[in-house]
Amino acid sequence: MIGEKILNYRIDSLIGEGGVGTVYQATHTQLGRTVAIKALNPTLVNNEQVKQRFRQEATTLSNLQHINIITLYDYLENEKGLFLIMEFAKGEALDDFIKKRPIPEEQVRYYFSRILDGMEYAHKKGVIHRDIKPSNVIITEEADAKILDFGIAKILKEGKNTLTQPGAQLGTVLYMSPEQVQGQTVDHRTDIYSLGVTLFEMLTGKPPYDETQTTEFEVFNKIINEPLPALNTFKEQLSDRMQWLIDKATAKNPAERFQSCAEFKEALLKQEQAPAKTVNEAIGGKKELRPTQVKATNTGQEATTAKPTSTPPKKPTNEGSQGNKGKGNTGSRPKKGMSRTPLYILITILVVLTGFLIYNELSGDKKGSRTLSENTTKDTVKKAEDNTVTNDDNNNKTNEKSEEDKKREARQARLDSLIARKKRLNDTLKLVKRQRLDSLRNALLVDGRLIEPEDELAEGITVEVELRNTREDVKFKSIVISLKLYNDAGVEVEDHEHKYGDLNKEVNQSVTFRITREIEASKYQCTLKSVDIRDLNPPKKVDSLNKVITKLEEEIKSIEDN
Repeated sequence: MIGEKILNYRIDSLIGEGGVGTVYQATHTQLGRTVAIKALNPTLVNNEQVKQRFRQEATTLSNLQHINIITLYDYLENEKGLFLIMEFAKGEALDDFIKKRPIPEEQVRYYFSRILDGMEYAHKKGVIHRDIKPSNVIITEEADAKILDFGIAKILKEGKNTLTQPGAQLGTVLYMSPEQVQGQTVDHRTDIYSLGVTLFEMLTGKPPYDETQTTEFEVFNKIINEPLPALNTFKEQLSDRMQWLIDKATAKNPAERFQSCAEFKEALLKQEQAPAKTVNEAIGGKKELRPTQVKATNTGQEATTAKPTSTPPKKPTNEGSQGNKGKGNTGSRPKKGMSRTPLYILITILVVLTGFLIYNELSGDKKGSRTLSENTTKDTVKKAEDNTVTNDDNNNKTNEKSEEDKKREARQARLDSLIARKKRLNDTLKLVKRQRLDSLRNALLVDGRLIEPEDELAEGITVEVELRNTREDVKFKSIVISLKLYNDAGVEVEDHEHKYGDLNKEVNQSVTFRITREIEASKYQCTLKSVDIRDLNPPKKVDSLNKVITKLEEEIKSIEDN
């Protein structure tokens, strides 16, 4: 179909194909607006059920006007088929976005909050998507998220035919809720389950189940009976808060899930720390621990208490002290008249002298031994003291070095943490600014109208351009318009750049001007090429982020200087 026209749209290129239809990129021949056209597969044109679902997608989208949902411009049925003419969102599908890069947790929060905004709006309109998955979300070049493909959406209105047969299973298996895989009644909490699985994939880079290694029946069984695998089995260093969010969103019982996308978003954007899981933890107490019983090891012997044993000293034996007791003297009796006193005196003197000599000898040995012992003890004590001083010095040096290392490591860890946080905040700031600029840029409407020449013989082409600012909080400076001209065959013959300047009109007041080109052309495309956007009321979040980043920079500099 490339090159053909559908209404005022020229089909330029193929975007993608699926089982139900094909999506093309096209351009409005008068306005120059780029759109996406979804065409029903020609082989299904005679399938009434499929045609009815295609029409329902058009009906559903026509009632949804939200920045995070693809907008429907028109619907057409003719002899060529059935066509949805929709907003063209330049970017890439979320599943491709996930595969190409790991997404930081802070960015996951941002993108996922945008998806939740769109789904909260749809649910309030009574629409259930029923096929939420990464491939049905576009991440735009302006860092926004847009939900698409409401082909099997269910409209919750009393008496409304939902086009779903009893027991039918609609959706993509990996992202289905337990009630979906069992063909039960579904409501908006089914989308919340699928959103939880989508969040799991955004964080880990992979879906929870590997279709190449698991049969569809096994996946069904896991969805019904088992919780999703833990995040840390796929990727480490993810917060406990994220694990709690996914556990709650994908609870088997819908009543235990988040009851709205608004509630889901509020929990998502809260600070870290998962909720306490017990009453004791919730009031700030410590988690209760049960006592652990350790079974004793049987060694076959009883333990006994060792008691000191002492052998009482034996009574000394004095042999010979009474050796002659009870016996008569065998010596001669002294002669009468001779005195034994001098002999006793002499013996006494000899005994005393001998004892004195022995005493002196023993006293001298003890004194020498004591002196030697004292000297040895002093030397030992001195050496021990010297060793103690040396060891203390070494220990002090080691402790000082250890303390310095600890301080240095702690300082470096703090610095790394601050730098990482600053990077995350800068990334968030860029996303917020890009989103803001995209929103402001869309406030500048650029339109063109072909002016028929008064003289039929006149050559060239004239286009009347209209500019209009639709917001009060922005001014547009240095506006440059791109005017592309095409011949009858659709071949581009000129890309003209027109510098308009500043738009000074009041809000919603149009300014028009004409561009004439002396060239043979029959078609044109008029678009905004560039503009200087002056934000008159920047979001408070930008100012808040800038202040936090400035404080972080000051703290980082302080640590680096010290």
